[in-house]
Amino acid sequence: MLILRGAPALSAFRKKRLLQACQKLDSSIQDIHAHFIHFIDTESELSAEELAVLDQLLIYGPSRQDTTESDDLMLVVPRPGTISPWSSKATDIAHNCGLNKIKRMERGTAYHLDAEHLSSDTLVAIEGELHDRMTQVVMKHLDDAAY
Repeated sequence: MLILRGAPALSAFRKKRLLQACQKLDSSIQDIHAHFIHFIDTESELSAEELAVLDQLLIYGPSRQDTTESDDLMLVVPRPGTISPWSSKATDIAHNCGLNKIKRMERGTAYHLDAEHLSSDTLVAIEGELHDRMTQVVMKHLDDAAY
């Protein structure tokens, strides 16, 4: 499985709104960062040419920016056992571009907070702000999201 970092996931408006919601839960939260993470399940290793095509496919949205990452990763991904609409479309596009070794592509969002030590209760409340409980889950490690 390939795990590739993507573009920033929050518009300025959404970032501001989400930061305000999180700061209501804990005033020590100074900032929030989010970027997409792509999970690519392949039948076999991709060639350098195939990786270059895949890289081009995964350049969308705002340009990639370096952000500060904390140890408190909150990775929002589709519920295990489900296939998101993004996954279905992205996988179809990859196949149409000749990337037939790709079995499935999925996307998650990695959130990082700039904050002092947050209690576990506060983290649970923040997770509630970050995901839709009906269709998504929050994980703490990239490896936990192996599709």
